[in-house]
Amino acid sequence: YMTKTVINYHMKNSAVSCMINGQGKLTPGSMIYLEVLEFNEDLKGSVLDKERSGPYLITSIVNIFAGDQYKQQLTITKGGLRRNTA
Repeated sequence: YMTKTVINYHMKNSAVSCMINGQGKLTPGSMIYLEVLEFNEDLKGSVLDKERSGPYLITSIVNIFAGDQYKQQLTITKGGLRRNTA
């Protein structure tokens, strides 16, 4: 019983929202892997942000239709998941 509450807290605490153009074949409950780049004035070129990159769980999708444009608003969470680099 306690484990469910803790997992739910961490999943909601680390949730972010993003928007994609077009219709992706995504569903809530699917896992996606994101590679997030660091932005820093001192860095030349793009460097992968190791803390923010990795597997994310899609918790919700909102489909947005505006004229002939189709977008999807995703709510995703990392939920404490880390990629093993060993």
